[in-house]
Amino acid sequence: LYGVIGRRLIRSRDRGESWSFVGGLPRESGPLAFVGPQALLQGGCGVWRSPDGGRSWSAVLPCRFGAGLDEAERTVSRLVVDPKTPSNVYALAFEHGSHRSVALVYRSHDGGLTWRRLAYGTQAFGLAPSRPERLYLEKGGRILRSEDRGRTWQAKGDLATQVLSFQVHPDDPDV
Repeated sequence: LYGVIGRRLIRSRDRGESWSFVGGLPRESGPLAFVGPQALLQGGCGVWRSPDGGRSWSAVLPCRFGAGLDEAERTVSRLVVDPKTPSNVYALAFEHGSHRSVALVYRSHDGGLTWRRLAYGTQAFGLAPSRPERLYLEKGGRILRSEDRGRTWQAKGDLATQVLSFQVHPDDPDV
């Protein structure tokens, strides 16, 4: 069990009865996610990865990228881990710079070591925990579904407004 206090990572090995300091975090805030027995990810300004339970960190999806007028910043608001294969992880990001602002979803197959863009123009993303190859996202008021972890997408419905978040039922991938 891990917790965050400011930029400090704490851990309990006895169901929350006692806590110990593990190490410093690269950022003060941002979501945490397990992607392996000792591997952690932290979002916020980019994505940071720890291979050793939080003692050391390295940037794996940089916060700042580009140069000059094309310089931009990436803020990761959510990390979604495949419960059956934790090395599959998704990051919901917002990239903003002087020439653009866009919401994106990134995917990693290797526990956060490498990333590729999965979708852009969306803030709402959901993974079906009981069937993690099924993903949902909203783009421009349309609901899209993938049955192959985001390789292909099918339109499933139109809404009159933008969806900000999805939560898929833990036992029923259709709800």
